Amino acid sequence: MAKGRAKPRAKSKTGRAKPKAKRRSFFSFAVRVGLGLILLLGAALAVYQTWGPFELWPRPAPVPPDAQTLLHETISQLKRLPRLPSLRIEKTEPIERAGLVFYSADFSFETETEIILAEQAVEDFWKSQIPALEVDAAYPEEAAKGTTLLMANRGGSPLLAVRLFLREVPAEPVRPAEPLLPENHGRIAIVIDDLGNNREAAQQLADLPAAITLAIIPFTPYAEEAERLALRAGKEVVLHLPMEPQDYPHTDPGPGALLSAMSDADLERALLSALQEVPNAVCVNNHMGSALTEDPAAMAALMRTLKARGLCFLDSRTSAHSVAQDQAEQAGVPAARRDVFLDNDRRPYAIRRRLLELSRLAHRHGRAVGIGHPYPETIQVLAETLPHLQKLGYEVVPLSQLANGP
Repeated sequence: MAKGRAKPRAKSKTGRAKPKAKRRSFFSFAVRVGLGLILLLGAALAVYQTWGPFELWPRPAPVPPDAQTLLHETISQLKRLPRLPSLRIEKTEPIERAGLVFYSADFSFETETEIILAEQAVEDFWKSQIPALEVDAAYPEEAAKGTTLLMANRGGSPLLAVRLFLREVPAEPVRPAEPLLPENHGRIAIVIDDLGNNREAAQQLADLPAAITLAIIPFTPYAEEAERLALRAGKEVVLHLPMEPQDYPHTDPGPGALLSAMSDADLERALLSALQEVPNAVCVNNHMGSALTEDPAAMAALMRTLKARGLCFLDSRTSAHSVAQDQAEQAGVPAARRDVFLDNDRRPYAIRRRLLELSRLAHRHGRAVGIGHPYPETIQVLAETLPHLQKLGYEVVPLSQLANGP
């Protein structure tokens, strides 16, 4: 072989050269295509998992970032309250529902008074920590007496659920009940309207162990009897004076109503006639009256008569545009206004919620006025809840003590 010539390529048995380079090139190409297909398939699956109609594998449930922190801080807040000596943390756990995780906690107590205090403290604390938080409460009838369920929601999604309930107390308590702090957390006046049509309701309200105020409608069958029962029980009496509503005469406020078409003299005569029906009334509040309480001239005439008789006035606020309290103050008549209607929703747990709202207002402002009606549900909730509020330091007072009081 001549020097410098290239070595000839190896041949196969057929005499052709072996294509090694082509085989290597084809293998490399196949690997690259396979890897590309795998990556493309993975990307497609990821997109389908995120936006597709069905899940290919379970997604991890998102945990709200504030849920666990809120739970721990709620527990710390309750432990710091000196008036919850029997607080016991029974259980805390995460719960998954509809792809969301929220936390649940069970707290038990030995007294309903502590449950009421804990309910107020938890709700106030939650709202102070997360202003946009929605708080719902329930008092399930199928659960044991004294059970309260609180749910904190944010943007329609559950964040934290707390159950407060009474536990069985052993015959010999582990530790004696500590007396609640006696300081005054605020004064509350509770006025029960629409008395005079039901003697039994008047008797039940008169028997309540608290200084509630009874508002009696004149010219009703049991007006005189309701006044007698109230006075014998040491309760304050108010004249629940019928006044013209917005949809009068479609809605009739009842006999002896004050109407906007009346002259000042007629308004005075109607008021004096009603007062003869409830002669021991120390104050007057409006029955209906959404139209008349918006009339400055009619209210001014009414207040002149109340001033001469030494009576106070409670504006029931059946209209957001009422001028009754302003006219009372201009005439020098002691006046107050309703802060909370207790029983627009007659379900017992709803009434209790409104009563707790009233106590919060009293704690914040030093005083608050609530108006209710002689419904069986209202009487039941007042009988059950007022003693606990009094133990917590709220003072239930006659209405006249909050008319322009400090």
